Amino acid sequence: MKNREILTHFKSMVDSLIPKEEPKQEVELAEEEAVAPQPAPEVQEEVRVEYATRKDLEEIKDKLNSEVADVKAMFEQILNIVQPKEEKDVPAQLSAENEIVHSPEVKTEEKKVILHSQKRRMTTKDRIMNKLANK
Repeated sequence: MKNREILTHFKSMVDSLIPKEEPKQEVELAEEEAVAPQPAPEVQEEVRVEYATRKDLEEIKDKLNSEVADVKAMFEQILNIVQPKEEKDVPAQLSAENEIVHSPEVKTEEKKVILHSQKRRMTTKDRIMNKLANK
């Protein structure tokens, strides 16, 4: 096939996939446009924008602060109901008088490190033995 034949074949395939519009709809739209009423003349209304004064802002701020205080008070009441404050008795053994003190004499157990032939290449066996020993 030549390029043009391929192109025309491709166009025909695409055209078959796209649904064709019915001419009746176009006619109806054309008739509706002719019958459509004319748009009303545009009326420009003046929009007045009022800005808040400092006094208004202070009143709003006071109202918000009072509402926040009310919400905080309600929250505290709910917390008191859910988790009442009860002081627990601390045993004498756990009081601040018996503090834990560091004792430097105690030594921890250290791993035995064997250093031999460090400059040679590690073999597969050496790697396996190191992994087993370092678990």
